[in-house]
Amino acid sequence: MLEEHRLHIKDIFSDLYPHLIRESEFDIFQNIDFASRCINSCLDICSHVSEKLDIKIYFAVKHDLRFNAKAIVKANTGIVLINVGLINKLESIVSKSAEIFLHETVAQLTTTPEEKSELETLLSDLCLTYLVYHEIAHIIQLTNLFSSETYNLEEEYSVDSLFNIKNHVYEFDADLFGVSMSAFTLLEHLNSRYPKNIISLFNLLTSLLFSISNIIIFFSIDKFETIYYKLHSHPHPLIRMIK
Repeated sequence: MLEEHRLHIKDIFSDLYPHLIRESEFDIFQNIDFASRCINSCLDICSHVSEKLDIKIYFAVKHDLRFNAKAIVKANTGIVLINVGLINKLESIVSKSAEIFLHETVAQLTTTPEEKSELETLLSDLCLTYLVYHEIAHIIQLTNLFSSETYNLEEEYSVDSLFNIKNHVYEFDADLFGVSMSAFTLLEHLNSRYPKNIISLFNLLTSLLFSISNIIIFFSIDKFETIYYKLHSHPHPLIRMIK
């Protein structure tokens, strides 16, 4: 299905097409199985949203080792674009987040061995859900502009960009949408595996928010020691995490 999405993208974004990876190039990933699972999930989400909202949304992976993702919109067609570098790094971010969380005192006392074994896989799926729906939110925001011009919002912070309150609001809005869909997926999982288990809800929700916070930090290149409000391309990562 990835090839089908690439061909659709070629028709509208011909300059982007040469930079998109093919299925035959998956050996570029550090963990091919993990990358394949991520890509298939992204394709499923984009196809599902396209059908439900009647918006053309395609997915692709770019030959780029930076930790970045972006939404691109042109002629009411959207692309969720994720870099190879994000997929390569996502697995280790989630793994480290799960490891740190499970060393927390309450988690140690309340997490069962079964929950521990499935936590990393579940968190990977949920964090990916957050990322893809975050980009889809940007596509929804931008498709209403009805213009032949190309618009894009990327997740890597830019300190050179002039402050634009609209872009900051777009980021808050996309975070809310991404986290909401991720939390909904989490609740579906809990209802099927651990119905009415408040402790599991607390542990999984806490570990999810912790993992997403670490992803936001990676997008910010972890260099904002001083809080800011009206600067740069994105809100300060701490403010995004609190929201």
